[in-house]
Amino acid sequence: MATSRTYLAVPHSDKAQARTRAGRLDDGRSALRFDKGRALWYALPGADMAALSPWKLDPLAVGVNAGDAPTQFAYFLRAQGADLPGPAVMDGMRQRIRMTDDKPGKKSCTYVGHLDGLPNGWFNDFRDGGTANPTRWVFRGETADPQAALHLKAITAQRQWDRMAAKRQQQDNKAGNVAHVYRRFSQAAQHPYLAKKGVQAMHGVHIDDRQRLLIPLRNRDGQIRSPITPGRGVSSWRTRPPVRTTA
Repeated sequence: MATSRTYLAVPHSDKAQARTRAGRLDDGRSALRFDKGRALWYALPGADMAALSPWKLDPLAVGVNAGDAPTQFAYFLRAQGADLPGPAVMDGMRQRIRMTDDKPGKKSCTYVGHLDGLPNGWFNDFRDGGTANPTRWVFRGETADPQAALHLKAITAQRQWDRMAAKRQQQDNKAGNVAHVYRRFSQAAQHPYLAKKGVQAMHGVHIDDRQRLLIPLRNRDGQIRSPITPGRGVSSWRTRPPVRTTA
């Protein structure tokens, strides 16, 4: 059963069959939806993935998308989320390039390609600190296959979606911590910053145990998302650990 949005490699000729096999969720919605922006089908959380197994993503299928090693390696890199602007460089030297969702100026991944002997290479994404065991690729000499291109496209979309979901979860966790710290303290009354500005503390402005004003930034649903401390700007609210005393 799908636990989150799950992209599938459904060709146009199979869409009716896929929708029939996907069926409906418990709430009556279709378990399969179309992402117009990416032109891909995906399963909603709760969908029966066993019924959709003919269209599940296969990372190995990406290797049959090209017959020559540099092109095939380039498809592999893009499937990992790399923003490869041209052909893959396969000279045995380390190449540093962008990921598709990197901020401007960032180059968060590295790859190396070899053409001597059996063509091979590896890829490492350093946004999460990198790994001692990078993702490896070995040349497969099959001919071009349009279905492999569909798998590549869907794999790329899934990686991007998963990373955005992880980022949203991280932001939600941070917001929960901010709200917890904010609620530990009481409404501000007087403060040197307010006196200097000649204003009163509005309702909802708290003051912590280090005499810092705490102003919460909320979203349109009223949820606290991030903090502002006057004079410090947007920052993290942390409190000092309790002071240990001895009798």
